[in-house]
Amino acid sequence: MMWILHERHHTLLHLLFERYDVSSAKTKDGELVVELLKKEISQEDLGNCKRCLPLNFPFFMITERLEIYKPPVEKKDNPEYRRRLERLRVEQQAREYKLMTKTIDAGQKYGRDTTMENFGQELRSANRHLIVVVNTLLTVGGAFAFGFFGIHIAYPHLNLDMARRMIIGLVLGIIVFFADLYFIVKGMGDDIESNTAAESTTVLDFKKAVGSYGSPTSDVEKPRRQEEEDRKTR
Repeated sequence: MMWILHERHHTLLHLLFERYDVSSAKTKDGELVVELLKKEISQEDLGNCKRCLPLNFPFFMITERLEIYKPPVEKKDNPEYRRRLERLRVEQQAREYKLMTKTIDAGQKYGRDTTMENFGQELRSANRHLIVVVNTLLTVGGAFAFGFFGIHIAYPHLNLDMARRMIIGLVLGIIVFFADLYFIVKGMGDDIESNTAAESTTVLDFKKAVGSYGSPTSDVEKPRRQEEEDRKTR
């Protein structure tokens, strides 16, 4: 551990050395003790300085003013640290801006590309439509197969030719197709009604939120109406 005597104590150091007439005292290496005590000094050097001074010298007045030597820290410019600070500063500004504009644009959609925003909902809708199409094809194909092959298997004694079996299969397939088409159209109508109800609910909620703050026009008209009523009563 290194020690150092602060510059504010150098005057006291010179006064002590002049008073006891030891200004010319030197160490074994030939260095002046008074100059050595002004530098960074170790515990061993302190012991050497004390041995070079007379016994009546108040060396404790110097040691009690010594401070631990702290070497100066060199500040190095770290580009990575600066980039990180800049990134954190930009993120903080973005959060503050988003918080400030949250009441204006609650969805935070203005000025952004929202192409992939409803991707999940669109994917679910596409899957639902694909299932409906596959289900329709299977049911229509099954109805046609039942009419084409089922009649021949159930009643082989009728000896129906291929044309009649084809007509029976087509009739059953068309009936099943229109039945499926009815349910498809009905399901699409229910989806449209649910979306319309959701939008109307959002509009009503917005109107309620705006109405809770009061109308500026009504706030202005209330004092006027009160003044007119007071005039009439007078």
